[in-house]
Amino acid sequence: MSRILLVKCSQHEGVLSVFTFPLGLMHLASALRHDSDEYEIEIYDMRIRDQDYSRLKETASGFKPDIVGLSAITMEASSLNQAARTLREAGFDGPIIAGGPHPTHFPEDSLDGKDIDYLVIGEGEQTFKELVEALLDGRDPTGLPGIAYREDNHIRLSAPRPPIQNLDDLPFPAWDLVNIREYSSFKSMSGLRRGVYANLFTSRACPYRCTYCHSIFGKGFRARSAESVLAEVKMLVDRYGVEYLEIVDDIFNCDLERAKNILDRLHHEGLQTGIAFPNGLRCDRLDREFLEKLRRFPAALVCVPVESTSSRIQKLVKKNLNLSKVNQVIDICADLRIYTRGYFMLGFPTETRDEINATIDYAARSRLHTALFFIVVPFKGTELYDMCMRHKNAGDLRFEDHDYFRSPMNLSEAPDEVLFKMQRWAYARLAMNPARIYRLFRDFPDYRFIWTGIKTWMSLSWGAGKGLKSGKPELVPGTTKPEL
Repeated sequence: MSRILLVKCSQHEGVLSVFTFPLGLMHLASALRHDSDEYEIEIYDMRIRDQDYSRLKETASGFKPDIVGLSAITMEASSLNQAARTLREAGFDGPIIAGGPHPTHFPEDSLDGKDIDYLVIGEGEQTFKELVEALLDGRDPTGLPGIAYREDNHIRLSAPRPPIQNLDDLPFPAWDLVNIREYSSFKSMSGLRRGVYANLFTSRACPYRCTYCHSIFGKGFRARSAESVLAEVKMLVDRYGVEYLEIVDDIFNCDLERAKNILDRLHHEGLQTGIAFPNGLRCDRLDREFLEKLRRFPAALVCVPVESTSSRIQKLVKKNLNLSKVNQVIDICADLRIYTRGYFMLGFPTETRDEINATIDYAARSRLHTALFFIVVPFKGTELYDMCMRHKNAGDLRFEDHDYFRSPMNLSEAPDEVLFKMQRWAYARLAMNPARIYRLFRDFPDYRFIWTGIKTWMSLSWGAGKGLKSGKPELVPGTTKPEL
């Protein structure tokens, strides 16, 4: 029996900490166990263990794994390296494999510390399984597609592995390896805490090319069948008592008829769970029929990622959203009393004060229940970052500066202090609308947790206008505004 320890690395402290199930690691575990009973697997999630590296060391010493797998997004880059060091300090001398968005986009950084032996690049189910089997068998794994490793002080990348085309072939995530009720006690992506919940992937990849997004799943949309989704939801409800689903696809409604079919199948089976879309909806691809189907469930949340209302900025970042259609969707949601949250990004490169004000004015005049206003951060590995660096140095943006809710830089044409004041003013304008506040209380998905939702929104508004590590707007040293 081979022991595999899978570790989810921890984010740095931010304005708002949210937790989702470590679906990536759960998929790896189920892929390993799919046709073999020779594995004993444990998942250790540092996010819900208060970043306790001493406890990680104790877990590794007690479990005595043969192989360790680490998963990290870019905001967890420092934790990735520290977790690997901790395991080595605990005396673990076996293979350490890292995967996830950060190792995929930054293999040199991920292998720089020399505590990590191999990287899984891109989708990991097949690659990780084959890599583990090769290492346990004592075979040379360097010929496998989809990995990176060190050789002669150089970073080598093998041939890329093609994306998995038939997602129905993948087993369900290993839900038995996590404590669902424990995760349900933390803030989720939706900001709601409606009893026992679960995250759900029903598709992978997004065909759109927004410059601020990563693309670990590529651009070829691939979807599970409605039958596969229904079977997993029934299992989650029957076996684990799940009451609320958060669908975390990149774009659930890329195939709108498939999306409607899934809602129909869940409804006809009597699976009356709440359904939230904290991301993953392209709102100019929605229609009234989809929203009426969603309204049949006892609680619903729709997030509307608008980003900017400037047609120039929409073209610059390749979002190209049909704002007229989005207006219609927001109004339909309001008429149906579906709780709706807007997402807006302020401070795109070359964005003017007037363009920022127009976006804020759009949000304030809309019938959205709430909205979040983010200051733009050009995450490394995105086209937006390359754009900034290509035209003018955007400063030394460190991995620890990546944060969804605070920004270390100002890329817009507005002065620094003005930009952050506008962010605070955006939240104030929404909060000063009595009709909006009334509708928020009336339509919130679950009265049991309305105060939690309000506190979440308040914490974001209080954090608005603050630099990453200080209480005032503060740019990364050397940062300049790009001239595009």
